[in-house]
Amino acid sequence: MESWHSSYPAAWAETQKFATAPKLLGSMGYDGYEDMYFSSRELEAAYEAEGLALDFWTGFDSTWKEPWKYFDQPSAVNRSDLKPCSNTNLYNDLLMSAYLSASGDTAGVVVQPDGKVVANCPGDGYFWLSPSCRSDPTKCVLYLTGGGGYGLSEVLQKATKWNIPLAFGVALTWGDFTVLPTKHKSMFYWWVPDPTFLELAAVKTIFPPHNKQEWEDGIISSGALAAFIGKIVSNDLSTLAPRLLGFLDNIQLDLATVNAMLLEQKTSGEDWEPMMCRWLQNNADVWCRACPSGTYSKQLFDNDGPTYICEACPAGTSQNSGASLACEPCLKGEYQDQTGQQSCKRCDVGDYQDEEGGPVCKKCPDNSRTLQRGSLLFTDCGCKVGYINVANVTAGNLSCAKCQEGLTCPVMSSLKSLQDGNHPLGLDYLPAVAEGYFVTEDQPLEVYRCGLITSCPGGLPAQCGGGLIGVPCGECPEGYNLSEGKCEQCEDSMVVLWVLGMLFVFVLLTASYYLMTSKVTAKASVLFTTTCAFGMLISLLQSIGIIGTMTVEFPVNISSFFGWFSILMLDLDNFGFACLAGSATALRYLASVLFFPAGIAWYMLNFGVSQLVPRHRWDATKVASCMGQFMQVGFSTMSATALIPLTCYTHPNQKQSLLKYPDVICGTDEHGKMLAIGICLLIVGVFGFLSLCSYAAYMVPTWSAREQHSRVRAFRFLVFRFRLDSWWFGVPLLTRGPLIALPIVLATDYPAVQTVWLTFILLCFLACQALAWPWKVPLLNALDCWMS
Repeated sequence: MESWHSSYPAAWAETQKFATAPKLLGSMGYDGYEDMYFSSRELEAAYEAEGLALDFWTGFDSTWKEPWKYFDQPSAVNRSDLKPCSNTNLYNDLLMSAYLSASGDTAGVVVQPDGKVVANCPGDGYFWLSPSCRSDPTKCVLYLTGGGGYGLSEVLQKATKWNIPLAFGVALTWGDFTVLPTKHKSMFYWWVPDPTFLELAAVKTIFPPHNKQEWEDGIISSGALAAFIGKIVSNDLSTLAPRLLGFLDNIQLDLATVNAMLLEQKTSGEDWEPMMCRWLQNNADVWCRACPSGTYSKQLFDNDGPTYICEACPAGTSQNSGASLACEPCLKGEYQDQTGQQSCKRCDVGDYQDEEGGPVCKKCPDNSRTLQRGSLLFTDCGCKVGYINVANVTAGNLSCAKCQEGLTCPVMSSLKSLQDGNHPLGLDYLPAVAEGYFVTEDQPLEVYRCGLITSCPGGLPAQCGGGLIGVPCGECPEGYNLSEGKCEQCEDSMVVLWVLGMLFVFVLLTASYYLMTSKVTAKASVLFTTTCAFGMLISLLQSIGIIGTMTVEFPVNISSFFGWFSILMLDLDNFGFACLAGSATALRYLASVLFFPAGIAWYMLNFGVSQLVPRHRWDATKVASCMGQFMQVGFSTMSATALIPLTCYTHPNQKQSLLKYPDVICGTDEHGKMLAIGICLLIVGVFGFLSLCSYAAYMVPTWSAREQHSRVRAFRFLVFRFRLDSWWFGVPLLTRGPLIALPIVLATDYPAVQTVWLTFILLCFLACQALAWPWKVPLLNALDCWMS
């Protein structure tokens, strides 16, 4: 059924509330119009006479034209065929009030005593005259309508707005309305498609384009919009007559075709059924169209034989040309997950399709992707950034593992390309070991962090710089020593220099006995001040050496500055110590640990030998003080040395190495040996000496009161530098070095914690020094505070 439901939206909405509501199948193929029409004979007459275009509103503008010449005057119409204005909508208060408001035409209306606004119909009261011909009705164009005044509001506003000289009249009956336009040269109300006035070949007057805002405001002088004409069918037609529903769904007509059919039926008088049956048979191309794109022609059989329907292409196929007997399967690399589609879609990044006709793409394994859309093969999948394929690439397998810190893994990385140093897609896709990290050839995914960035150039697995070897590039081959991050071959002169250096140290230890000749006094001498300042400088340099072992990333120039003081921490590798002690790390560590008991043993040996020479016998208390002085000066170094086996940093593979000796993996046998040596030094040397000094500091006042001067002289090294009321300050001063080294052990992997701890320790010592002011010389107190 043809439906003008868009013109009656409220009524249509009401019908849709019911379960049996009619169903809209879409457009009929043409739009409907309601407007002002006139016969084509008047149009042609105006064209021929003066080239006047009456099919546009400008042709009716009485300011410049005389359109009434081509139409009958209102007086030509028999009044018995018309309704008086009072019996039409011209006397509708609502409509005429709206007209007055929109046009301002006060002369075109009359306000009755009861306040109602009605049309002003002069003379015999059968016609309303527009302003442009109200003074002379003979210059009015006859306009006829039916009902109560179809299209009244729109016609009156347009006539007033565009200066159209119009005499608006209403036919008495529907029959009169259908006859009067054929008897008189007139304009008339009409809607299309409709057969009533088809024989007149009526022409619609074209007005300015539709102004939506004005129409919403009640000003309807611009052109009206075309009305949507739809096809509505019974709600259950799909069940009762599915083929009829398909026919109605397919058919669409144009307005000219509909008008031609209406005119033919009106002229011939033939019944509609045979005429339409004949039209359908002669115009099958109108209603029997080829299957559209996205569908194909499917053959069916019923009691009447074979027939065909248009079936939507199934998922995994498409059809883009129409009129097809089959749908084309999607190509490899494509998919279609919906039915009735004209084309297939390319697989997204991360998917592939290696089969034709796929409704969905296949997913690449976890943590993998493709480089582009539309991938055809599983082998197009590769690991995403930060992951590496650990499966056999040549076998077409894919298993992506997360790359550890120190491995640069671009997209499409594979273990084979990491090992080979080549990638089929080019260098942009080649994984590599980052600078400062190391992996072995056997386990290239297990990443170690090198002690020095320059030791590990990165790139391929098992690459060390400067001739270094081991895991991770932390030692030199036998017969080589480490110098400025590079391995250099040992020379005989290096061994000689070390032997001479050790002899010099032992000679210096022997000489220290004779240098310690000053007595403990309340006032400090110049020599005393100089000696103390030198001792403070040694302590400062030891603290700087400990700070240099922190895992904080210092600037390069500062790091090199710290390196100069590594010898004070017995970090002897940079000075060719391996040429003397060998390349075994544990042996070199044992040699550095034995330095302290060797010094004590040397003092004892000297004391023993001196007893054989009565004139040069050493005093036991003075020897004890010398040994204490030796331990005191080297206490920070001894503490840091003892803690070396406890200072493990973590590699990206979660294994740990000693911070000082990266080639020693924590938990191995070699580390166990070093740990035993270090703990012995820590217990005996560090805690033992600190406990002894603490006891002595506690007992010195008692010994002095009891005149046990030999005991006081034995611990002269501990108290002689400080004021008598701060004799004890030597004990807390001993702990500064170990406390600075402690955070490096406890928070090796956390530089920020080390920095905060170091700052806290130095501030505490600064506060203690400022409060105690322990040194005999005020200048030394200020100097010690500045050093802290």
